Amino acid sequence: MGQPQLRVMMGLAAVCTVVGLVAASSAQAIVAPMGLGGPRTLSSEGSFDNRASDVPVENASTGLPFDSAQRPVIQINDASVGQPYVDETLVAKTNFFGGWVPTPTTMTYQWFADEKKIRKARSSSYTLVARDAGKQIMVRVVGAKESYVTTTQNSDPTTAVSPGRTFAASSAPIVNGLAVVGQMLSVEVSPWSAPGQTVLYSYQWLRSGKTIKGATGNFYVLSSKDARKRMSVRLTGSAPTYVTVIEESTRTVPVTRGG
Repeated sequence: MGQPQLRVMMGLAAVCTVVGLVAASSAQAIVAPMGLGGPRTLSSEGSFDNRASDVPVENASTGLPFDSAQRPVIQINDASVGQPYVDETLVAKTNFFGGWVPTPTTMTYQWFADEKKIRKARSSSYTLVARDAGKQIMVRVVGAKESYVTTTQNSDPTTAVSPGRTFAASSAPIVNGLAVVGQMLSVEVSPWSAPGQTVLYSYQWLRSGKTIKGATGNFYVLSSKDARKRMSVRLTGSAPTYVTVIEESTRTVPVTRGG
């Protein structure tokens, strides 16, 4: 008494034998559909370590099991994930190893970070963001079709997401020009290296270490406010999947007012 009851549909196409009941958060049943090739195990929905051959059942009281319901595979650019990085887009593929037979009418997705649902991450792809760093990512798919049991499958989790790759080369900028009011200072940058990506640079000029509002170009014209101050520039380099790096130039000599 007290155990959930299971109703199994009987038909000419398939005969299902109740194997037992499992203790899970949703108290589901394990059913072994009999047919060509022998019994096929259906396990309870909600497990993060179900085997590739398992087909979790949400409601065993309605419909037939899918002939094949493979676990989703997470890929990046049609390749195995390996080490995922922030800014990369993960894609859930469900057409491997025979896929789903028959094809579900609807297939829904939910992405997880360390087994916690990621809000609004309900499509077949997900782009990693900074808050995912250090977490393992998994995707859950649910296939549904009229006359078939709505079925859930979980992917294997990825390795922990890395904040980003390290630039192969980066260096501090150099300020060129005369430190004289009315003269123009410019920035010299040795190219940074981020294999596979284009590096984007941004600039911020500083007056004795303090930010100059609006001075964000790669050159700066000295004004009377700069007199007797030492000038420098802060360079920020960024690229998708790479850790953003900030480098600051050495300061100039004190700016003079000239002749």
